[in-house]
Amino acid sequence: MNNAPNAGSRSRSIGGFAAAILAVGVIAGVIALELLLFPSLRFWNKPVDEFQQGIEAYRKLDYDGAIRHFSAVIAVQPKNDSAFNWRGMVYRSKGDNDQALADFDTAVRLNPSSAGIHYNRGIVHVAKRDFVAALADYSDAIRINPAYAMAYNNRANVYQGKGDIDQALADYGAAVRIDPTNALFVANRGFAYRTQGDFARAIEDYEGALRLAPDEPDAFNSLAWLWSTCPQAAFRDGKRAIEYATKGCELTKWKNPALIDTLAAAYAESEAFEEAARWQAYCLGMPNLPANDGVGARERLALYQAGKPYREEK
Repeated sequence: MNNAPNAGSRSRSIGGFAAAILAVGVIAGVIALELLLFPSLRFWNKPVDEFQQGIEAYRKLDYDGAIRHFSAVIAVQPKNDSAFNWRGMVYRSKGDNDQALADFDTAVRLNPSSAGIHYNRGIVHVAKRDFVAALADYSDAIRINPAYAMAYNNRANVYQGKGDIDQALADYGAAVRIDPTNALFVANRGFAYRTQGDFARAIEDYEGALRLAPDEPDAFNSLAWLWSTCPQAAFRDGKRAIEYATKGCELTKWKNPALIDTLAAAYAESEAFEEAARWQAYCLGMPNLPANDGVGARERLALYQAGKPYREEK
């Protein structure tokens, strides 16, 4: 039997091969055109894959892995502002504020119209205690996106820290108007009212925050502290203070020194000084009590042992 292909079959084989070569050439041409028009697609999908892997690593708190992935993207696409922004967030989460700032600076240069990048850089400026730069970044974020509620909130925090309570209240108010369902914004405005001495509005906001977030221990703590320590007797309420402080302690499994401190103040307001001293001593013995809170806590313990409640000055 003759197995050699005849001329016709050989012609068809050669023709099919030629067609395949032509098809490959057309596909290659299309890919080349896409790569020319869309540089982000170069090196196939490697930058896209690396970018996604970086995000996934960041969400898993694998900061070193995330940095490697975003750095790989930057090596291929040195003008990718998103990669610099994400890597900056990773460095910030690691506590490396200098490297984070360097990445955010680059991201801003590459994309100065991004409200999010300005906002992220503002957070790092606050961490580095450069409040002037932080205000500038938050203001730029708001200018670019006037509906950026969190930028208003964070700018208000800076104003609050600087003692400019009127401007802080204006910004907290803007944040609440944009997102009235955000308990954080409402509670922060309440704190500004308390700092200003407007205790009625402070209580109103704290209670509003609790309606929005019924299991938020900070809101319970804020109300209990005000009812325990307010310099104006009309706003003190020892019974409710004990109730709310206890609820806050339960929500934090009795592991938050600030809430234990508040519970002690609530008992002192109710003239249960022995109980107040017991809880204050417990607070002082907690390993997670911040070192800079120790002085005030010890002063309050001395007051309770002397049968006196604690009062804020304003």
